[in-house]
Amino acid sequence: RRKDGKPSSGDDSDGPVVVRAPSASRVLWEKGLPLSDLVIEAVSPEGKVTEIRAHRCFLAAVSNYFKAALFGEGAPAKPATGPARLRIEDVDVDALRECIRWCYVETWSEDSSMVVRCKVAAKRFDVPGLEFASCQAARTSLTPAGMLTALAAATNAGDKELMDAAVDGAAADPEGTISNPAFLELPAQAVEAIVRCDRMATDEVDIVKTVLAWADRRAS
Repeated sequence: RRKDGKPSSGDDSDGPVVVRAPSASRVLWEKGLPLSDLVIEAVSPEGKVTEIRAHRCFLAAVSNYFKAALFGEGAPAKPATGPARLRIEDVDVDALRECIRWCYVETWSEDSSMVVRCKVAAKRFDVPGLEFASCQAARTSLTPAGMLTALAAATNAGDKELMDAAVDGAAADPEGTISNPAFLELPAQAVEAIVRCDRMATDEVDIVKTVLAWADRRAS
């Protein structure tokens, strides 16, 4: 049939219409993860336990961490009835949810406050796609305020890869970076990284003024 739904003639120039079915993992995610065979007991640093339902096969297909934890030696046996259970201690529950979301649909919230948290969680749970995406967000997708927030958090976390990505983001909008109030809240190592970046194509006088304002803020 033609794209307009009418029967096609032999000389139909529109050609065939290709309809791609959504993946099984996406359908399950969008339906709220029915038929799950796993309950993750996520324990926050404060000791609060949150139960997250998921499907073992989809997590293991993306993450070597979950592959080993669910199917490797010492993995919890699946009970005869009901889902298997996996307990994870001392975890950022929201960031873990983002890792699980990525395993199903390869997207994440792209919230600037989650960039570093997702990067840390993705590294812990071996979700390389999310690790890469969080760095790319710091490099290309965040507002100057969001990028500076990510840079500060990455600096405090000692994540050099994410710091470099955030500095690249700063260099893409140098005027927006140095004029943003969040610059004044940066740790010293982050300010040094921005100042040393040779791609900060803006007036050096403006950079000096901003650094002096940052120093006055720190002194007070």
